[in-house]
Amino acid sequence: MKVVCLSFWYYDYTIQLANSIAKHVDKLMLLLPSCTPKEYLDGVIKNGSLELYCFTHPKRYVHRKLLVSIKEILRKIKDFNPDLIHIQASNPLICLLLPLIKRRFPVITELHDLRPHVGEESFFYEMVLSFSRKYSDKIIVHGQRMKEELVREFGINGNKVSSIILAEHEVKPFLKYCKGDGVQEDNNTILFFGRIVKYKGLRYLIEAEGIITKEIPDAKIIIAGNGDLRKAVGDDLIKMLKKKSFIVINRFIPYSEGAKLFQKCSLVVLPYIEGSQSGVIYPAYAFKKPVVVTDVGSLPEIVDNGITGFVVAPRDSKALAEKIILLLENWKLRKKMGENAYKKLKTDLS
Repeated sequence: MKVVCLSFWYYDYTIQLANSIAKHVDKLMLLLPSCTPKEYLDGVIKNGSLELYCFTHPKRYVHRKLLVSIKEILRKIKDFNPDLIHIQASNPLICLLLPLIKRRFPVITELHDLRPHVGEESFFYEMVLSFSRKYSDKIIVHGQRMKEELVREFGINGNKVSSIILAEHEVKPFLKYCKGDGVQEDNNTILFFGRIVKYKGLRYLIEAEGIITKEIPDAKIIIAGNGDLRKAVGDDLIKMLKKKSFIVINRFIPYSEGAKLFQKCSLVVLPYIEGSQSGVIYPAYAFKKPVVVTDVGSLPEIVDNGITGFVVAPRDSKALAEKIILLLENWKLRKKMGENAYKKLKTDLS
């Protein structure tokens, strides 16, 4: 069997997936954009069954350059003549490619979201998702809840959809900078990590700060990631971030710095108000940190409540604070949950 894996993003995840699929097929061609960082490409296991090709990817969507990219991808697929094409739905070019590819080859598409997130509404992403639903023979989503919603809200035949939990990814780049026992945990340190956008519910963690510091006065909340803070949390809360209990690193965080943050924190918090899944949970588990997440999307499907972390209702600052306080006050519980999290990463989520 010959398979093509095509992706414009999700580099680490796609490469690990391709490496695994290549063990079970005769030939696999991995098609990635030329902008894929070298540190990811170094993870491709090139051998007799896996071939890597980086296609031209326009930095700007100029008409002529778009056609060059599409022709290049179609030519490589035609020459390879696969039995199956696996696509990560992420880029507007998919809307032009899918109808052409579907004429000759069976297509499996992986949907990481069912719709754009709150605060990230995008006509083009809506188009990508719409074309993916229409022109795919099979669809993979990362959670049973996502499958049920896809069937219920979009009228997709349930036999066309498979639910497969998102596997370990975006972990190795962090662990590369892990200093082992050299970096110690800072007591009572809470980490919010990743892009700062409205759907991630940061305002509810900010509201929880008063409850947390009343019980644990020296608690620190680290907010690390790029994004528009004011737009994400609202004008009414932005001034609170000047309090001494907050440490704000409002910029892109490289893996080297992110590794230190995960090592130093006591726990990781994801107070999302909606979502599908999250790549933040995996490095948290890799560094043996418990998580506190909200009951949205498929997050509860990768967080075992009371075992690898806690699951609370979204938009509930009080419930969020209570679980954070419980973990900060109980070192043995944090340690046990962290060990459970790492074990889950290496088994259920491998």
